[in-house]
Amino acid sequence: MNGSMAIDYRNPHVIRRMGIEALTPALFLATSSFFLTLLAENARVPFDNPATHLELTMVHEGMLIEYSGRRLGMMEMSSMLRLTIFMTILGSMFFPWGIAADADPFSLLLGFCTIMIKLLAVVLIIAFIESYIAKYRLFRLPNLLTASFVLSLLAMITLYVL
Repeated sequence: MNGSMAIDYRNPHVIRRMGIEALTPALFLATSSFFLTLLAENARVPFDNPATHLELTMVHEGMLIEYSGRRLGMMEMSSMLRLTIFMTILGSMFFPWGIAADADPFSLLLGFCTIMIKLLAVVLIIAFIESYIAKYRLFRLPNLLTASFVLSLLAMITLYVL
């Protein structure tokens, strides 16, 4: 093996210590696949347009049509929390740099600032996509989900081949 040891990419502590060497094609493919899944699961604009009131386009908003007041607020807050959790998983699992390794206040503050920067980056990417990509036609959406599946499959293949 050319005198070097094989790197176990499944261990997040190894990736955190590696630095820039951890940026592999498999990581980028898996990140883009998870990002497309994030958009689909949270009913963001390429998949769903919450501003419309047509039955065919109301994938996410159709569930909220019967609620109002406090219950509608709770449903909207749970939708925002779900998006935040997906973005946190994206930032922590695929880019684990800056995660607090100790429980001292400085490490926790550094970890908090790092995850806020990661969340801000993901929010800006989502805002850019929602601003420049219009809602897709209903019959083109499975192509995006197929692309997400193919990207995840390519990520697994490149991880084991490279």
